[in-house]
Amino acid sequence: DNKEQIEEAASFEKRACACKDAACTDGVVADVKVWFDKHKDRRGTDADVKEIERKFTAMGECMAKAGLSEKSADTLLKIAAEAEKM
Repeated sequence: DNKEQIEEAASFEKRACACKDAACTDGVVADVKVWFDKHKDRRGTDADVKEIERKFTAMGECMAKAGLSEKSADTLLKIAAEAEKM
């Protein structure tokens, strides 16, 4: 059951969408990195994966509007690349 991970992804989305600047989104990205590293070996159903992907897509859209440092953008790209390998 990945309910907790889906709720955490929703929390990241909510936090990111409340951000108004890159400093805020950088904090979210740092927490996402810790979360991803903690759960990267976990597997879920296709539905779970799609739900988490939707949350992170929305989070990314909000971060693009608020601003994102180059370092955080790079971190997100690395996370996405690693997730694709799973």
